[in-house]
Amino acid sequence: MQIEHAELNWKDPANPRSIKFDDIYYSTSGARAESTHVFLNGTELTARWQSNKTDSPTYSIAEIGFGSGLNFLNTWQLWQQSTQKPGRLHYIAFEKYPLQKADLKRLLGNWPSLSPQVAELLRHYPEHSRVCHRLLIAPDVTLDLYFGDALLRLQTINKTICSGLDSWFLDGFSPSLNPELWQDALIKEMARLSLPGATVATYSAAGFIRRQLSDAGFVVERKPGYGKKRHMTTAVFSGLSQEQTYPTYKNEPWYRLPQVTRMPRTATVIGAGLAGCSTAYALAQRGIQVTVVDSGNYPASNASGIHQLALRPRLFKTASALAEFYLQSFLFAASQFRLLGTEPSRDKFWHPCGVIQLSTALNKRNKLSSAAVESLYGSEIVELLEKKQASEIAGTLIAEDGLHFQLGGWVDSPGLCKRYLDSARIRFVKDCCIERIEKSSSANGQWQAHPKNLSISTFQSDIIVLANSYNASCFPIVESIPLRTVRGQASYTDSSEASIKLRTVLCGQRSLFPAVDSTQTISASYRQEIDEARSKNDDQENLNALAADFPQFSTLKVSSSGIGIRCNTPDFKPVIGMAPNFEKMIEEYAHLKLDAGKVFSNPGHYHNGLYLNLAHGSNGLATAPLAGETLASMICGEVSPISTEALANLSATRFLIRDLKKQRS
Repeated sequence: MQIEHAELNWKDPANPRSIKFDDIYYSTSGARAESTHVFLNGTELTARWQSNKTDSPTYSIAEIGFGSGLNFLNTWQLWQQSTQKPGRLHYIAFEKYPLQKADLKRLLGNWPSLSPQVAELLRHYPEHSRVCHRLLIAPDVTLDLYFGDALLRLQTINKTICSGLDSWFLDGFSPSLNPELWQDALIKEMARLSLPGATVATYSAAGFIRRQLSDAGFVVERKPGYGKKRHMTTAVFSGLSQEQTYPTYKNEPWYRLPQVTRMPRTATVIGAGLAGCSTAYALAQRGIQVTVVDSGNYPASNASGIHQLALRPRLFKTASALAEFYLQSFLFAASQFRLLGTEPSRDKFWHPCGVIQLSTALNKRNKLSSAAVESLYGSEIVELLEKKQASEIAGTLIAEDGLHFQLGGWVDSPGLCKRYLDSARIRFVKDCCIERIEKSSSANGQWQAHPKNLSISTFQSDIIVLANSYNASCFPIVESIPLRTVRGQASYTDSSEASIKLRTVLCGQRSLFPAVDSTQTISASYRQEIDEARSKNDDQENLNALAADFPQFSTLKVSSSGIGIRCNTPDFKPVIGMAPNFEKMIEEYAHLKLDAGKVFSNPGHYHNGLYLNLAHGSNGLATAPLAGETLASMICGEVSPISTEALANLSATRFLIRDLKKQRS
């Protein structure tokens, strides 16, 4: 999941060239003017924003060839200056060879009139990792940066959630120099993802490009180009046949979700832990009024309530959609915490001190291969340290090699949840246990959440999100999901002369956190049960396990404890997405019991308006923020930041289909 950066020839400082493609990044005769003429005017952005014919709350633009980001910045400035437009701009860009931040900053210094936008882009910009980086550039602007091969990345995008994309900018290097970005398969992917009426623009007037667009269903027109270029190409998408629309779901139609037909205005989120609060935050950012309901009397009162939680990535040995999801999640969380944590007049919840993990921390007998780590992840994500290096960074003796996550750190999770809920669009209702949920039979079709406390009125909203951990099993509508409980006990100690010097989070069989007011956290025991009483045995196990890896901490004594009941699944992956209608699914796909290879065409059955954000286990600090953002995209009909395959891996439907194929339903 590593990337190869673009290399630039700066012989002409005003207009450097790509060494790989021997081509310039922008026109020498007015780059901004060309961007406006070809792309902004060529796709008729202003007129389309003003008319908003699709009546969609989000306008989506995809760019093939992000390069210096000039087209995005130019589009964003136009968006800011427009008084009549949809509610949100979603800009999706693809770049196989991204610029390093230093080169990007140098390039973009050519346009002082874009300096506010440039500064914000640089504040968010990632320069590593072949994943989709979701960047929340502004309250109404989302930038998805897909690093990697454009065709492969396009093929990962889920079409069934969103209605389609509104406009396309084709701005790769010249077709003669970079033919991969102009191949027929890529144009067909554009057609798959386009709304009827979607507009396309490119500076190229090559005949084969016009033919490819035409063959894929676009009505093509050649227009006057900019400057020395006599012609350019624009196109409008006419539509596709049904056979071409959903190729991704040919063999697994049960993961195909119903399209969003209208933007919800209200939402009820049940659960105020990391999953619930991050979801509420993402929904409120989209203008939705959210009510967060929790049985506790403050946010993060259960497993999310430990005051020191470590942020580190879950590592894999080989690349996969799941490995990509966990890397995306870690990067999104680290970026979001950094940006939220730098806001003025806020209590500090994010501590980016880094994390050092012993190479044998997860399995003493099966040490994670250093070759596998180095081949899959860049040094920005994880560095392999010899014990001397690790000791110097950590500020304490480490007797074996370790892994250094420099983007990691620790979070005061109640402080983070408080920050998530700090919005005029979010109402927090404490000490309220929901005993029943149902969809109203009235014409408005709203969802209802009925509290046990009869003095509290029923909550009515367009959607409900279940983010209440293992307690979701109490609702019959989702009781088929195999949720498991995992008890964890953190031990709190007074600092010793050795432990107070610790500068990073240190992870072995147990994790030790840097001191806060001369108190330190050791986490955490692991037992599959529900027992909220403090266990002295668990405290002693924590001390013994820590001392086994780090003998210098053997004198620590436990002063108090914190208990959290985590939620997990049999495959140790979270549950994210729309809630399946299990009864109808079993009836629809019953033949899988007799023939696991049976091919179906009918899509899955889901409870429209009921969503799940559950079972994050011990990875919740990393995965919950992106899960909340993914759900908000799904709820609002936007392009998802995670791939079709990852969405399937995380859907609750996976359990039902596996059981049917194993003849267990």
